[in-house]
Amino acid sequence: LSSEGLQDVGLEQLEFIHVHKTAALLEGSVVLGAILGGGSEEEVERLRKFARCIGLLFQVVDDILDVTKSSQE
Repeated sequence: LSSEGLQDVGLEQLEFIHVHKTAALLEGSVVLGAILGGGSEEEVERLRKFARCIGLLFQVVDDILDVTKSSQE
């Protein structure tokens, strides 16, 4: 959040933000559900990877929309 609005964020910092923001929230939620639902270790790990990818995808799209939206939106 401290980087919000900055124009020049390095790749490492951007990756850190993406992994620890939406991706972490989705990953935790999905993994918790998988564990509580009785998923095997393999199923939990597959769902963890899936959730992380979806979270990263969401965050990248959200960042692109933030940069490309008009000032009237």
